[in-house]
Amino acid sequence: YAMSEFCAGEHGGTHFDAPYHFYENGWKVGDVSVDRLIAKGCVVIDLRNETGISVGKNRILDTEHLERWQRNNGAFDEGSVLLVRFGHSQYWYNKTEYMGIDSNGKLNFPGISEHAAEWIVRSGKFYGVGVDTPSVDPGNSGNFMAHRIFAKYQLYGLENVKLTEELPGKKHFFFSFM
Repeated sequence: YAMSEFCAGEHGGTHFDAPYHFYENGWKVGDVSVDRLIAKGCVVIDLRNETGISVGKNRILDTEHLERWQRNNGAFDEGSVLLVRFGHSQYWYNKTEYMGIDSNGKLNFPGISEHAAEWIVRSGKFYGVGVDTPSVDPGNSGNFMAHRIFAKYQLYGLENVKLTEELPGKKHFFFSFM
């Protein structure tokens, strides 16, 4: 038989952030129940063509996007996973561009605002949130509020997700595998 060894960092590529990642009383991966990994609803909010939300590469999902989606599509289903398509995965093969590394070595990429994270948890509708960026927080975040807010309320994060064109913006089933 053939056998090899494999080693990788736990935050490389598409990955699952259990709430424990940013909250000491949060669920660890093994604590997240299976029914939260198979969501009856999944929503894709497409922000690829959004402008004016923030400056440059640190665009954000904010509460106005969530409210607009609901006005156009109806209320979010309870037990859903929210996916945010910034269109950022197109830069995956260029580390400097994907991470948005500037001349000072600082990171710059889209993410979720603190206000949107609070809105998401207050809604009580979501099990988890996924993004096509390296983090649920914008690259220039110094306090990681989206991570901290989601973790405190036991929402998991999915990062570096390749959100293809085939995923509709409206509701559909979602399976999250760790």
